[in-house]
Amino acid sequence: MVAPVRIAPRFTLLVVAGLFVLVLALVGVQHSSAQGHAVVFMLNPVADTYLGTGRPQDRSKKLVTGWTYAARAKEYRAYVSFPIDPEKHPATGLRNATLSLYPSDPADTSQIYAVYIVRKMAEPLTPGRRSGWFATTGPEVERQIETRSFNWKSWDVTDIAADMVRDPEKAYGFEISGKSPADNTKLFFLSIEGAQPGRDGYQPTLLLQYDPGAFPTATSSATRTPKPTTTPVASHTPQPSATSTRRPTASPTATSTATATPVRAFVPRADR
Repeated sequence: MVAPVRIAPRFTLLVVAGLFVLVLALVGVQHSSAQGHAVVFMLNPVADTYLGTGRPQDRSKKLVTGWTYAARAKEYRAYVSFPIDPEKHPATGLRNATLSLYPSDPADTSQIYAVYIVRKMAEPLTPGRRSGWFATTGPEVERQIETRSFNWKSWDVTDIAADMVRDPEKAYGFEISGKSPADNTKLFFLSIEGAQPGRDGYQPTLLLQYDPGAFPTATSSATRTPKPTTTPVASHTPQPSATSTRRPTASPTATSTATATPVRAFVPRADR
């Protein structure tokens, strides 16, 4: 007769504990992976301009903003409006929003850094404006910009975008301006007319990142003869370039959706 094998209680406890730790680790990995996804929309502007010259700049190939000195201080401000759609961009579930602009020319400055402010517009961006800034309101965001590199300049505008998706009828756009005349820095960015939209374009972009739960899956009733449906894809997601050369050498990549069925994608991190 073969004697039964006895397993030490301590060994049994170690095996059970090890399996428990492994299960917890797997659950943790699955949870982290799920939380790492988002529904992403990348929008290009419907209108842009800049003020400070005394004449309309609605069809300029560049946007100018900041302060410069000649005989006296001169200020410029840029304005960009995006197509916020309440059917595509819900009022809840917004994780993050990023406004990004790409330089068109070297900055007019002797400074390496300058502070720029983004504000929410309080009136529509109407064409033909000659003088007087467009009205703005809070919240606002300020950020120190590195002036000498050719890469995307970005602002976290989550609070402003949250106001816009909650009240899309007043989603007039963004104002970008210098903070202090003492910075003596004027920046030049590509506009709608100065760059191509989409995957390989350098137009201004607004990146909206949503929780997947903001887009509940629609349930359809059974029919005798189901008909196939199509889902168009229309928006895109940029990954700003980290290249600091004079000419653009990398283009934003894009992933998007324009229907109630969102596209799930990993959230890109904007190059600052």
